[in-house]
Amino acid sequence: MLSNLFDHSNVCRLIFGSLMLCVISDADAQTAAYPFYSYPENQITRSITAQGDIIRANGEAYRNYQAGNLYYARARQELAVAVDKELDNWGKQVRVYWDRRLEREKRRMELLEAYETRKDGYGERREAARERLLKSILTDTERTRLAVESGTALNKLLDAFSNTSSRYGLELGPSLRQSLGDINLTTETLYGLQVKSTGAGNKQTFRLTESTGMDLSWWPDLLRRPSYEVNRESIVIALDQVAKQSTNQRQVDVSLLDELDDQLGKLSKAFYGTYPQEVKRKMPTHEMRQYCRAEDFLMQVNQDLQRMRDTGNGLAMGNAKVFKPEVDGKDVPSLIYWMLQNGVTFAKSTAGNEAYYHQLFGKMSNLYAVVAE
Repeated sequence: MLSNLFDHSNVCRLIFGSLMLCVISDADAQTAAYPFYSYPENQITRSITAQGDIIRANGEAYRNYQAGNLYYARARQELAVAVDKELDNWGKQVRVYWDRRLEREKRRMELLEAYETRKDGYGERREAARERLLKSILTDTERTRLAVESGTALNKLLDAFSNTSSRYGLELGPSLRQSLGDINLTTETLYGLQVKSTGAGNKQTFRLTESTGMDLSWWPDLLRRPSYEVNRESIVIALDQVAKQSTNQRQVDVSLLDELDDQLGKLSKAFYGTYPQEVKRKMPTHEMRQYCRAEDFLMQVNQDLQRMRDTGNGLAMGNAKVFKPEVDGKDVPSLIYWMLQNGVTFAKSTAGNEAYYHQLFGKMSNLYAVVAE
């Protein structure tokens, strides 16, 4: 009987029964305090409801979090669109600026091109006019004679040579020299040529063979009279001192130039004192011509002296280099090169020297026909 009492199933029943008694006692106590929880199923319902509330709260929080992410993504998208439009506006502004500047530069280039075209047209018309004038001088015999003797034809040819190889002093080959014939220049030809060089602000006329601007190897008829012999010798002595110093140093002393100026002034005073106004009125024609030549000679010598005062150089011809006949005047090409290098041009021929001008013109024409090609 005791073995049945302590049977396993019975033990379980006893334990369960005691536990139920405890639960019932606790339930009774809770029922007394909270009537809603008086039943066990209400406890289960409450637990399930709480779990559902937790799940719903977590879901709501997750949904709100994702909604925030969505709002942030839309904000970034709107910001990207705004930045893109801002960049478009900036790009348009830059393009408009450079388009306007490019248009302005195009207009400037068009104006420059029009100006250059007009300038080129002016140069072409001027060059064509020069060619027509040169052709007329070379072909028209009537105009050639007067133009050669006045130096105009020679100067036109000299200007035409500036666009050829003669401008740079290039030597002619043996075949060209043989085809041209005689292009050498003699001392007589060089002596007969009058050239002009810029000096003292005016065009000064000289002979190529003159070491200085003054050529006192000859005197006009009226100045060769015995009454002027002392004055002539004084001027020659003063000029020799100037030439001697010019060979040793470039600048001439002012004292020597003053002495030369003083002697020239004495000669001029004596000459004009001999021929007052009432005497000149009674002069015959041939004597008046001699007086004019003497007066021109004195004026030329005075201009040469003024040139030496301005430059201080007794050997240089104005602003040109010293002319060496054996080098710079040996032939036509060397003479052209020297004149182009030093800015010297031909002056009007003097009486009796016209043949030298025509001789030089013929040689220059033949040379131009060869080197102009």
